[in-house]
Amino acid sequence: CKDGNERNTEDAVTIMTEGKRRSHMHPLDVFFLIFQCCDPFLRQLIAKKMALCHMAIPFLFPKDDGGVMCSLWPLENIVIQWRNRLNIACETLLTQHPMHIVSFIRFGRPSVSKSKLMNEVITNKHHNIFCNVESPNGSHDRYLSDGLVELYYYLSSGKPDDVFPQEILFLNLRGDGLE
Repeated sequence: CKDGNERNTEDAVTIMTEGKRRSHMHPLDVFFLIFQCCDPFLRQLIAKKMALCHMAIPFLFPKDDGGVMCSLWPLENIVIQWRNRLNIACETLLTQHPMHIVSFIRFGRPSVSKSKLMNEVITNKHHNIFCNVESPNGSHDRYLSDGLVELYYYLSSGKPDDVFPQEILFLNLRGDGLE
């Protein structure tokens, strides 16, 4: 899986092979490699299933040349449903609904996990939207997924206990924003 729009996976396979000696790999690196190497239709299916499971979806990928690849097509078939402030049920495609955007970027090495903090702010449930240091193997070094931007959309339910009163798209940059 090597073309002009995707990272060089020969290096990734080398890292994965070395990972066998380390016995642990960061789950985002494994997922990044699989997502980048699969067929576009499978990417779309994976993104749809991740949305149904309320998990962050890969959106922007770093390229070897220093550029960024936007992975919009896998999001095209995701249907979102929510209730507005008047408690009216709404439904549309994710890519066609305007939303406010909140971006999270880490600078340096703070003592608090950004992704863990995001999970706690976005949801009042015990469910990890973003993989973090407390996730299984989440404390291991990342080799491939630094620079990845994941997205998660928050949809209001129209109930008074909603965390946010309207729909918001959260973007999470993996790695250090200074690099």
